[in-house]
Amino acid sequence: MQLKNRFTKTLASFCALAVVALIPFSSSASEVDPGLVLAVEQIWRGEAPATSLLSSSFSLHTNKDTLIHKPDVNNGINYISQGSSGPQIEFLRRRFEVTDSPWGGFPHLDTTQAHLSQINIPRKNYLVLSAPGNDLFSIGDWTRFSFLHVLDVSRRNRPVHYPLVAEANLGIRVLGRLPGSNTLNYARLVPSQWRAGHHPTAYEVTLYSLESRGPQKVMEEGKPVAYTLARRGSSWALDPTTETPVTDERDEHSRPFTARPTPYPASLASATSQQGQ
Repeated sequence: MQLKNRFTKTLASFCALAVVALIPFSSSASEVDPGLVLAVEQIWRGEAPATSLLSSSFSLHTNKDTLIHKPDVNNGINYISQGSSGPQIEFLRRRFEVTDSPWGGFPHLDTTQAHLSQINIPRKNYLVLSAPGNDLFSIGDWTRFSFLHVLDVSRRNRPVHYPLVAEANLGIRVLGRLPGSNTLNYARLVPSQWRAGHHPTAYEVTLYSLESRGPQKVMEEGKPVAYTLARRGSSWALDPTTETPVTDERDEHSRPFTARPTPYPASLASATSQQGQ
């Protein structure tokens, strides 16, 4: 995929980004750093896909030892907990396990804060169940995570499931469409610098296409498309990069999305320190 003139800015695209930044996609939206949202939205160059909130209310139904959380719309995504078994999502009687992902194990979802959204791009239709996690993920800094269960329902009899994680309370804002992409895209944020050991102040961002065989890295001229995202004063700066050492180390050792960088690369520490000044 050729993604030329990535940082071309126009007044129209800036306005589109500003509008998207204000959409309350989740109950944690008030905690989102607006500057971070605007920086992330630069990735999509103002070409945000058509997104609509279908439901922010899930009703509980019981069937013996099974708990079924249903959105208040027809043909949505149900969230199911069954006895000692792991939770699942259900769409038109098709069920998918939701605790395993390429990024590490996912928790049970807090369905009281769940949202069901629809995202459409040319020739593709998606449903997204998004929610924060329960238990540990409802405490302190862990609340920055939200979990997205994306279903490609373009072929309703053959939905494809993508379990994704969002950092920094961004929710479904990590989903978008790159110019010319035939699929929905995912911006994976991995913290690369921390303040006081708790608050990320810099990220590595790697882009993926949601292909039929799973999330695949977006490539340009034989290299993954990636960025650094760093706080600079009161704003955030997005810059292209060819190196993602923290992300690479995490993936090489199959470390989960909750992992801190270890060992922390000295060169990265110096670079991100200069970016944060």
